[in-house]
Amino acid sequence: MSALQHFFDAERLRRGWSVREAADRSQISLSKAYAIIRGDDNVEFETFESIAAAFGMTPAELATAIGKGNHGDDPDEVRMIAAYRLVPTEKRLTALDILQALTRVKPRPGDPAKPRRGRPNTHSSRPTSDDDDALARCYNPVSQGLMRSVSAA
Repeated sequence: MSALQHFFDAERLRRGWSVREAADRSQISLSKAYAIIRGDDNVEFETFESIAAAFGMTPAELATAIGKGNHGDDPDEVRMIAAYRLVPTEKRLTALDILQALTRVKPRPGDPAKPRRGRPNTHSSRPTSDDDDALARCYNPVSQGLMRSVSAA
């Protein structure tokens, strides 16, 4: 299976496009689209450029995504940048927030816990446990009750 064939067909299916729609969006003939899906990756640069544009990528990004780009370029990173370019301007801050949340380093199970700030809650008459303490730091009292009921179920 050629690299272009695999990428073209997988990306077409991921987007829910028929072969005809992928051909139309790539501005190539339907027969050329089927030839690519059959494994003919001997395409002219203009065709390669049109396919890249249909998927919201530059030719260099498409080349990297199929493993034919610059040595050392990470195909996943190139695809992520290409996907970011497709995000509407008004939603880009949300996309960045999501990426930043995904990159936050979570503590490993053996790492010591960070010290708590403030004073401990000494006016509560309710018995506490480590789980309650963790909930108390993260949620308000209503949310704590909801979390306990969900975890008990």
